[in-house]
Amino acid sequence: MTSVATEPGWMGAFSPVALTNVLKRVASESCSGELQVVSGNWIKTIRVDDGAIRFAKSNMRQDRLGESMLAHECISRSDYRLASEKMAADGCRFGEALVEMGCLDRKKLHRELGVQVQRIVLSLFRVRDGLYSFEEAGPNETPLPFSLPVPPLLLKGLRRIDDGRLILSALPPADTLVRMAEKPTYNLDITKLAALERSVLEKASDGATIGDIVRDGSHERSSALRACYTLLSLGLLEVEAPQPSEASEAIRELIESQFERLESTSEEDMLGVTRETPEEPLREAYASLCGEWANVREETDDDTLIEKIDAIEFRLAAAYHQLLVERNRVSETVAAEPLDEPTEQSEGDDASRHARVEQLERDSKLHLQVKDWTGAISLLHELVALAPENAEYQLMMGQAMQFHPTLKSAAEEHFVQAVTLAPNDAPAHVGLGRYYQRAKKHARASAALERALELDPRNEDAKRYLEAGRQPTRMSRLFKKIFR
Repeated sequence: MTSVATEPGWMGAFSPVALTNVLKRVASESCSGELQVVSGNWIKTIRVDDGAIRFAKSNMRQDRLGESMLAHECISRSDYRLASEKMAADGCRFGEALVEMGCLDRKKLHRELGVQVQRIVLSLFRVRDGLYSFEEAGPNETPLPFSLPVPPLLLKGLRRIDDGRLILSALPPADTLVRMAEKPTYNLDITKLAALERSVLEKASDGATIGDIVRDGSHERSSALRACYTLLSLGLLEVEAPQPSEASEAIRELIESQFERLESTSEEDMLGVTRETPEEPLREAYASLCGEWANVREETDDDTLIEKIDAIEFRLAAAYHQLLVERNRVSETVAAEPLDEPTEQSEGDDASRHARVEQLERDSKLHLQVKDWTGAISLLHELVALAPENAEYQLMMGQAMQFHPTLKSAAEEHFVQAVTLAPNDAPAHVGLGRYYQRAKKHARASAALERALELDPRNEDAKRYLEAGRQPTRMSRLFKKIFR
């Protein structure tokens, strides 16, 4: 069984679906920090601690505590006016003013603060566009009077989404089979679900497609779609994974078996060659295997299997270039033997190798320019094998690998190698520092960028990245710029 949830980012375009995914991640990972949402000329902030909502604020007048209390007639307009005057005169908060005036006690004040926070959070489920950013932080040291768990708020919020197209785009295809979850994600009381939501659960008890549920006819189509999305988002419904076909099962077995043998398989066995295989047949064997695995990749959409294909292709490239390196070492050993005069063949080999390096350098830079990281890495493997002492090529390999979904952890080795080969090259230190910034290793990042500035005080990249590392986040700066 799989869930409908997608992995949310901590920053991006806002929608009720994005809000749902972020709040679910906050709850499941027990995150602490602030979620900020900007739309038009307003900004709303939600504070969470250990996966629960603790506080919310807004620059919109109707979201203030006084307006919230007036809206559900907790205070009179006279109380509101007097508390506002006292707040202006004494510099206290609105709630404190009401307590000091004897209009309510602290227990009731805390309850009203909870109502205000809930109103702000729920209002976001009707917002159709904007920007959001979640900045993680340690738990709030200031004691807060209440804590609102995410799941019940999500249930209320999801019911408020009125954008039918958004819900339809967030749902799996209509022929997707869903079933009541055996182990729901959240401990929600099913008896508190709406009648339509309970009806959808009942229809899916033995499995049903989303299309069948919606076409039932006993409820409005848009309401049934919203109920399906709500139950899937809360983990009360789950998507039933389709049974794999014989062909897809064979592909899975092929990938799994090859992946399991990666560490124990020699370079020759990986490529189906011997150490004595000439360079051209070696190149042909590698190209043929790359084509075969590219075809296998097209036959699967399983993210886990695709990651394993990435590892297999990386191992193939490493094996190929290891054999190339060994061939080059043999050639260099032969070339190092004293000769009365260079032979025509050795001169031709050197010229051919030099031409190949130049071609690979041009092609690699072109792939980097268009952000084709996989293509660049494939070329850079051979380039680094042919010229392992070239710091620029090591730096290029690190820059490509850091953006690759499965090879980013191997990028550090090439950045470090670039700095080792060229310790006085500022761009190499900048590349290493930027890599550490993306990996959130801030102390190492600062050290590398400061070293780059020592070597080249005019290096604008080092200055910009070092300054960026001292700032909270890009979104925080945007918010401050808009609302200062």
